[in-house]
Amino acid sequence: MTYYNLHTHDLSLSTDRKLSICNLPYKNSFTSPDAYPGVYFSAGIHPWHIASTDPMSLTSQLSRIAESPQLLAIGECGLDKLTDTPIDIQITIFKQQIEIAENSKKPMIIHCVKAFNELIKLRKETAARQEWIIHGFRGKPQLATELIQHGFRISIGHKFNPETARIIPLHRLFLETDDSNIDIETVYRQIAEIRQIPENELIISIGTNFSELFDLSR
Repeated sequence: MTYYNLHTHDLSLSTDRKLSICNLPYKNSFTSPDAYPGVYFSAGIHPWHIASTDPMSLTSQLSRIAESPQLLAIGECGLDKLTDTPIDIQITIFKQQIEIAENSKKPMIIHCVKAFNELIKLRKETAARQEWIIHGFRGKPQLATELIQHGFRISIGHKFNPETARIIPLHRLFLETDDSNIDIETVYRQIAEIRQIPENELIISIGTNFSELFDLSR
C-alpha cells in the first residue's frame, strides 16, 4: 500500500511505498520541476519570504510552471500575522496565487497563522472553485469544524491537537511530514491509533482523497 504525504521539503521521499508532494525550492527564482524527473511538486510564495524576494517575478514564474504535469498544487502560500510583511501585502500576493490556482485548476496548500478570519473571508470573496488545504494544522476542534464548514480540507503532521485529529472527517483529511525528520509512516500510525481505526483504513482513505484532488496519471 502507498503512504501519501501531502507536503514535504525532502525531495528524496517518493518511493514505491510513498508518494509525496514536495515543496519546489526557490530563492530568486523557482527551480524547474524538470530538474527532478518523476517527482511531484507544489509551488508557491510563502508569506515568510515575501520581503526577501521579488514576489512579482516569482508570481510570473509560478504562472508558467503551474502548467507542468509534475506540479500538483499551488503552495505553500497563505497568510501569517507573525511575520513582518504587512497583512494587506500578504493578501495581495495570496490573491495572485489564488488566481493562478483557479486558472490552472489546481488545489492550494495553505500556510495560515493567526489569520483564519481573513482566510475564510477570502474564500468567500473570491468564490474559489479549487480545493484549499490547510497544511500543518494544529488548531482546536472548533476551528477545524468551522474551516470544514467553509469547504476547506485539513492536513496534519506529527505535531497536532489529538482532539482535532479525532473529529476531522476522513474524506477531508490529509497527512504530511513538512520539514520534520519524522517518517510519514509514523504519522499514519499516530493518527490511526488516536482515531482507533486500522492503519490500512486510513491509508486507503487518504489515497482516495489524493486521487480526487490530484492528477497522478502523469
